[in-house]
Formats: sequence, C-alpha cells, structure tokens
Amino acid sequence: MAKKLKRWIFLSLCLCLLFSLTGCGQRKKDEVEVNPETLEGLTSRILDLYNGIPADAAAEIAGYEEEELSELSDALSYQGIPMKGNAFQSGFASFKVAEGEMGGIDLTQMGKPVYRVEDKEIICDVPLKGKNGKEARAEFTMNKNYIVTGLSVNVNRSLQEKITNGLLNTILGMGTTFCVLIIVSLAIWLMGLIAQSALKPKAEEKLPVEKVAEQIAQREEALKENREDSGGELIAVLAAAVAAYESGERGVQVSPDAFIVRSVRRRR
Repeated sequence: MAKKLKRWIFLSLCLCLLFSLTGCGQRKKDEVEVNPETLEGLTSRILDLYNGIPADAAAEIAGYEEEELSELSDALSYQGIPMKGNAFQSGFASFKVAEGEMGGIDLTQMGKPVYRVEDKEIICDVPLKGKNGKEARAEFTMNKNYIVTGLSVNVNRSLQEKITNGLLNTILGMGTTFCVLIIVSLAIWLMGLIAQSALKPKAEEKLPVEKVAEQIAQREEALKENREDSGGELIAVLAAAVAAYESGERGVQVSPDAFIVRSVRRRR
C-alpha cells in the first residue's frame, strides 16, 4: 500500500513538472522581446524623415489612395524603415499639426523612448519639445517585428487650453447645427411661398385713377348718344304718323317735313 502511494505521488510530480515546462515554453514563445536601441533608432529615423518633408507635401500625402500607400510601404521598407503606408500618412498629418502648435519641433531635445507591451504590441512614447516651449508626445504602435502600424503626435496642453478648446468645439458644433436649421427653415418658408403663389389666382390689374375716370366718361357719352339716336327715331316715327293722318283728312299728300316736333311727352 505504501509503495502504491509513493508511485502515485511520483507520477503526479512528473505530470506537474511536464505541464509547467510546457507552460514556460508557451510563455516564452508568445513573449515579445524589446530592444531599446532598436526602438530609439527607428523612432528617430521616422521623426527625422517627417521633419525633412515640407508642409506643402501634406495635402499630397493626405490624398494618397490604397495603391499609393502600398507603394509607400515598400519604399519605406527599402530605406530600412518598416512602416505601414497608412500609418505614415496619418502620422505625418498629426506631426505637422503638432509642429504648427509648437512653433516647430526641436529634435535635438528629443527624449528617450519609453515603451510598454500591450496585447502583443509595443507601445513606444517619445517626448518632444517645441521651439515655443510646448511639449508633446509621439506615440508609436508596433508589432513584435518592429513594423510601425500607427503613429500620433499629441501636444501636452494646459488645463486652460483644454477648457478653451472644448468651449470652441462646443460653440462650433452648436453654431453649425443652428445654421443648418436656419437654412432648412428658410428653404421650407420659400417653398411655401412658391406653392402659395402658384395656387393663388392672378389678381386683376388695377388701372390708374385717370384711366378709370376716362372710361366712365366714355361710357356716359356713349349712353347719351344712344339716347339721342333713339329720340330722333321716335320723332321721325311721330312725324310720319301725323303726316299720314293729315293726308287722309285733307285728301292731299302731306310731307312729314312739314311738321316740327318740338317735344315728346309720354302719356300715362
């Protein structure tokens, strides 16, 4: 019984030792080894390259498409700078923005890189100093093969600057929103006016007062002439009737011109 117990204990120890060796081997395999000298040389070359590119080229580099970024990656690798094209593009834009805020970056005062390993990636921070006294931090992201996959340059701002920038961003955002709302409201109002004018019948043109008075005078004169014309006809009829009556009484033909009708009165 004692021998069996010893065998079980011995076997358990062997298994534990075997598993521990396997675990150590796995940890060593997955562990990312970092060489500070390699990091310092790589980050220094990239920042020197950024500093040598004129600001006029920023717009051109920002417009690079996928094919051009792939060619850029190959060109950088050929020059001994393992870096993705999209990382170079975004990093250069960030570097130029920080350079403008800092009045230029003095690379002679560049600090030593400080690195850490997160999720099998190397995060390397490089302190930078500007010509106007402001400080910044260039953050490099690399894989275990030291290929740079991301880069950003962040300027260290004071609390007052952060509050001011926050307020400006808030005002800009709210102002843009209100401007858009005002434009939309004006557009809706104009569309309503256009629709109203299209549906509303056309108003009659208003004549000037002189035209109206002239038209009234013309109508009154026309009515007067009509009355005179109708009165003349009535007188001629009456004269003919009287002439016919007199001709019958006298037995002699009497002309209507022999009579003058001075007035006509209607008998009720």
